[in-house]
Amino acid sequence: MGGRRVARVGQESVPDGTGFTPDPMQQLTLFDAPKPATFGRYALKWHARYCSPPWVTAYTSKVRLGVLRAQVLPALGHLRIEDVTVAELERVQRDMMQRMKPASVSHTFRSAIGPVLKQAVLDGLIPAHPMRSLRWPRIDPAKPDPYTDAEVDLLLEWFRRHAPQFEVAVALVMLAGLRPSEACGLKWGDINKNTVLIERAVVDGQVTTTKTKRSIRKISVSKRLGAILRRRRGQADEWVCLHRGRLVRTQALGCYWMRRACQDVGVRHRGLYAGRRHAISAAISDGAEIGHVAAYCGTSITRIERHYYRYLGALSDPREAAKRKHTA
Repeated sequence: MGGRRVARVGQESVPDGTGFTPDPMQQLTLFDAPKPATFGRYALKWHARYCSPPWVTAYTSKVRLGVLRAQVLPALGHLRIEDVTVAELERVQRDMMQRMKPASVSHTFRSAIGPVLKQAVLDGLIPAHPMRSLRWPRIDPAKPDPYTDAEVDLLLEWFRRHAPQFEVAVALVMLAGLRPSEACGLKWGDINKNTVLIERAVVDGQVTTTKTKRSIRKISVSKRLGAILRRRRGQADEWVCLHRGRLVRTQALGCYWMRRACQDVGVRHRGLYAGRRHAISAAISDGAEIGHVAAYCGTSITRIERHYYRYLGALSDPREAAKRKHTA
């Protein structure tokens, strides 16, 4: 232990050092000054305590940890918490803006940096939240880029012919606007004639809860989707979407299989989530009321209005939207 010795508890020291025995815990307490808390060490402790199940879903915890390790810790992890100033945050912000989309940078700060600093304020490690003085450029929501009706027809036909195990899940996403994780989380027992009960999701092959409580819902389906569901009908306790007897990984379905389908039929690949955007955009273009679209798709009126209605429909009075939010 570096030649340093400490006495056992209750044992007095003597000038020549006899009777002293190494004790690592007492050495740390008596001789070593505590190491300063770095942002990286504190952020990982914050994640383990506040960003893990049951406080968040396993998927959210995994994604947040990935963002911390890939983007945040390389930039701020070596600094002491009190040294994470507005100037340091501005430096990191400028660096990220050069290699990431503005919306992604904003999400990284608000989901993986801001909460850590907020907890540091509550723990008394820093006097004020430095992100409050951070300025952001105007970030408008991106225009939706859904698949067209013709592209949906081509893709559904490809899955019917070449990957029938995924046909129902893809059809639920593109025709009913389910999230891919929700479609993969269905069992045949959740489908009753022309209605579908959505109450779970499958993310990375793991069964979990839906994204929000609002996402738990029961919807009716169109005649076209109903025909697909009846044709592929299975046992009540069977999963709708299985690959080689196992729950499918949504990333594999959205990336590999969708990319392969798009390449074969000559469609520009936008991922599986663009199928959900197709269903929402089609409903809005047909004049569906904003509250009904939000409730059907399991999201908020604010999100539908911000990302779709501003491009595809007429913006509603904010006060009326707020009223519908509580009744949709």
